[in-house]
Amino acid sequence: MLAKCLDCLAPGRQAILHGYEVVVTDSGLNSTAEQMIRERYAWARWLAGAGTSQAANRNKGAKHANGEQIERGG
Repeated sequence: MLAKCLDCLAPGRQAILHGYEVVVTDSGLNSTAEQMIRERYAWARWLAGAGTSQAANRNKGAKHANGEQIERGG
């Protein structure tokens, strides 16, 4: 599901007038998300999750985002 979501967010696929960034936080124990993002989605940024909850992961991603507006997914 992550790959499908990132495919839709790929540069050139969005009708957004301003630049945007994608930050993925993940604290899964057996996750392959970091490797997948590094290999297929170099324009996205992966961060190790906070590990305590989905909300903590979102907060960590927001803390490291550079934009002025935050939109959460998933």
